[in-house]
Amino acid sequence: MKTKIKRTLAGLFVAGLVVAAPALAANSVSFGGGTAQIQPNTNNRIRACDTQVDGHRARAWFYVNTQNPAEPTFTPFAPSGGCTEYMGGSWGSPIVEFRICVEYEGCSAWTKRG
Repeated sequence: MKTKIKRTLAGLFVAGLVVAAPALAANSVSFGGGTAQIQPNTNNRIRACDTQVDGHRARAWFYVNTQNPAEPTFTPFAPSGGCTEYMGGSWGSPIVEFRICVEYEGCSAWTKRG
């Protein structure tokens, strides 16, 4: 009986890992009043959006695969209630991770590009 329970629990655990794995990569992230979005059908262009008209500016931080993660690139601040133009990293390199930062609110966690 104990063996059957262990096998069932192990199966549920593995199934949980398979279901959770796709959630590790993304093409957008939101935090507070901002959103960072990777341009659809690309892997090297990003924009920042300020989703609330509250005076708290938002911009995306990101780094590409040829860049030191300790020195991220920043988008311009998004206009209040709007978005920046999409921008790329250096030499068209793919974006590895990104996040959104909102003044007075903080930053999202770093998100792996999907």
